[in-house]
Amino acid sequence: MIELDIAGTQTVGTRADQQDSAGTLRLGGHRDRALLIVADGLGGHADGAAAARIVTETLRERAEGGAFDVPARCRHALDDAIYEINRLILAARNPEDGERGSASTAVAAVIAEGRVCWISIGDSHLYIWRRGRLVKLNADHSQTGRMVRQGRSPNDPAVLAARSLLTSALTGDPIEEIDSPEHDVPLAIGDVVLLASDGLNTLDTAEIAQTIGRAFESGAEAIANGLVSAVLAHGLRKQDNTTVIAARILGSGAPASADDEVPKVTPMPVHEGAPRRRWHLAAGLVLLVAILASVIMTQMP
Repeated sequence: MIELDIAGTQTVGTRADQQDSAGTLRLGGHRDRALLIVADGLGGHADGAAAARIVTETLRERAEGGAFDVPARCRHALDDAIYEINRLILAARNPEDGERGSASTAVAAVIAEGRVCWISIGDSHLYIWRRGRLVKLNADHSQTGRMVRQGRSPNDPAVLAARSLLTSALTGDPIEEIDSPEHDVPLAIGDVVLLASDGLNTLDTAEIAQTIGRAFESGAEAIANGLVSAVLAHGLRKQDNTTVIAARILGSGAPASADDEVPKVTPMPVHEGAPRRRWHLAAGLVLLVAILASVIMTQMP
């Protein structure tokens, strides 16, 4: 039986206030099921902290109402929740704030039956750590992420300079990009599922992986605290808020083996209107087939 060891922590960094919000919730009383959430309110907006709280509180309420209790409906439930959150952020806007109204990123992951499904908007992170290797699962909806997907090096100065330029966020307006893959990722015993706000960008991938490895045997709390301590140890003059949630996969019976490679999920940001367009395409194909069949039938002797 799989068991989850979950913990989270955060730091305000050198900022005046904390605009990150996070939450974890065990699902349906099951020891192997949980919802993990990290939301990063946009500091340049009127009340990013309020928008981030809308993200976590709405997802928590949905979870408490049983929305994520059936693993097969996880993706649909996450989609519904995100659109509701975006509507709530719109309703909370102060018209006087104009384009600088409330806004937030969001990454939410559901772990159930040894698999993880997720949805994310913005540049907060979702990783899997397995036997020393760190793999990022979700798309980075920033100009940096877009440049890397186009083949630029992550260490290119122009790429690094574009980190703060988001290409998608929850603002109340139509969502530009949503990362919500069709397939869940199978987990192995000994994996760590890691969610974090972009304050973790202070650490490079190797330092994140090494910190998790050193703290793994001590538990999820040690992993989360170790990562935040490593961020603060860099002593950046402008250190952003940093939030980390770590979930260790323990027990037995996971669908993947520790020797398996983490599936290479190619981040495929989906525009908000894409599902609707796909439905129209399917309907159009059905109509075309019906017309062709009709033509063939009329020409038969």
